Amino acid sequence: MGRILILFLCLLSANAAANGIASVQYVDDVTKNKLDTSANATQEMAGTYTVSGTLVVPTPPLPSAE
Repeated sequence: MGRILILFLCLLSANAAANGIASVQYVDDVTKNKLDTSANATQEMAGTYTVSGTLVVPTPPLPSAE
């Protein structure tokens, strides 16, 4: 009886641990609309920013899709 209880508890804890891992599909679904890198994208920055002088932010080339 003690072995069955230990086996049950081990299986229960292993299942709970596996359910805590996010799937790749879930992560892709959650993050797919977070950053728009198209040429006509409109991005918002929240907060207060003070910029003096000239602000130049070059756009680095995006990595290839390989």
